[in-house]
Amino acid sequence: MALRLVRTASGRAGVLTFGSASRRPDPDLREAAVPLCAKHDAVDYGSCQEPVTEVIKAIASRPDLDDVGAVVVEPVLRSAGNLLPQRRFAAALQGLCRERSWLLVFDESSLGLGRTGKTFAWEAFGVEPDVVVLGSGLGGGFPAGAVGAGSSLWEASALSDPSAAGGGKRGGPLACAAGRAALEILTDPGYLERVRVAGAHAARRLRELTDAGPRIARPRGIGLALGFDLVEPESGTPARRSECEAVFRTCRDRGVLIAAATPRVPLTPPLSVSRQEVDRLFEVIAEATR
Repeated sequence: MALRLVRTASGRAGVLTFGSASRRPDPDLREAAVPLCAKHDAVDYGSCQEPVTEVIKAIASRPDLDDVGAVVVEPVLRSAGNLLPQRRFAAALQGLCRERSWLLVFDESSLGLGRTGKTFAWEAFGVEPDVVVLGSGLGGGFPAGAVGAGSSLWEASALSDPSAAGGGKRGGPLACAAGRAALEILTDPGYLERVRVAGAHAARRLRELTDAGPRIARPRGIGLALGFDLVEPESGTPARRSECEAVFRTCRDRGVLIAAATPRVPLTPPLSVSRQEVDRLFEVIAEATR
């Protein structure tokens, strides 16, 4: 729906993607790489100030973007192990979008609604996209999603008539009820502050975990979207799949489920996680990686 919205509103079919905009083959999608932050972990990511001028210049000079009308980006590369961009990238990309009259779409289907410690992930990066896509956090576990944009954008698109966005699985009352309940919790006074406190504690524990042994490398994260890499102790190269699976099985047997299959490990505990549960999480990972 987000792609249909921006394409019909802009009048251009081309879409530049930095994340998983679509799983269907689409000849009008262009791809570019996110400049990743490699110098900061979850404790000090807020001080990331690496320049992104050359990255933006390279995008602006590409000859294959003449038909682009929108840019889709994940604020954090969730499926790749919660990889974070250089912090200035989002603002610089927004500047380029305004210069080129491109619509900026933030895919927050995994990171929106509290995961970064802010209501929306784009708030954590100091930008405001034209369109936001919401998913996991909206239903609180129930499958629900939404596309948000200003009224003028909807009116300029092929979705101006509410019936144009209809479908057999859209606007279901159960999903709407789940979304409303989740939003009531999210907007409860003090809720996001508790998320930020838990995230800061988790960031410190992740740094301690990295410092304690050679099998954990490249700690990273923002809020309660954290991650690290499993590596070979001697060489620092990515751990083999069999070794990763052994670590994950050990964690599972001790009550911690890590949903990963590669050396890049995402950590996304529930937003309601307590300090004691954070401590237990990292104790178990430490035991499994000794």
